[in-house]
Amino acid sequence: MAARTPQPVSAYLVLLILGFLPLILVALFYDDLPHRFVVQWSGAGLSITGTRAKSALTIAIACAAIALFAVVVAVVQNDAFKASGIRRLFLALNFAQIVTIGLTCVMLVGEAVGCPFRAREVVPPSAALLLLIAALLCLRLYAGAAAGGRIVFGAAALIFLAAAAAIMALTAAFIATPLSWLGIGVALLAGLLLALPESSS
Repeated sequence: MAARTPQPVSAYLVLLILGFLPLILVALFYDDLPHRFVVQWSGAGLSITGTRAKSALTIAIACAAIALFAVVVAVVQNDAFKASGIRRLFLALNFAQIVTIGLTCVMLVGEAVGCPFRAREVVPPSAALLLLIAALLCLRLYAGAAAGGRIVFGAAALIFLAAAAAIMALTAAFIATPLSWLGIGVALLAGLLLALPESSS
């Protein structure tokens, strides 16, 4: 019987902590958030409007749920992910997703309470990193896919790469603060490191 691959428990714990921190943050400052109609989503001709406080809480709850779901999937598929060389990218993708959502919550709460930290300047680079990791994951899946799957994963990788490049370019052009440049640099460095092949042994 083959030995099972060890679970990266510490990574799971960090992911869960980061996933639930936005929920704690929003809950603590919920009464400080303005309860007025400022956030709108439009789709299929229907406009849905929510209050800023409720919107922030919804985002925070989604962040915690995503973290929990990601850990469950990672635990169940640990051996398969490790064997196919995508475990690191899967975890990194979810870390980037959680950090991006968390920074969005920090931005909403920080602007409401007058925090000097400008979280909105690092949200776009974080989103760009998320797309970059998604592109790397698609490229890794592309390498082991059949002919039909290669077309799908290859096209998805190109779309994600183009979107990440566009976000970084727009951030550099329209935000262009030291904090945003730092965010872009961190995103590029992280992308380069994650592009290195993962050992399946």
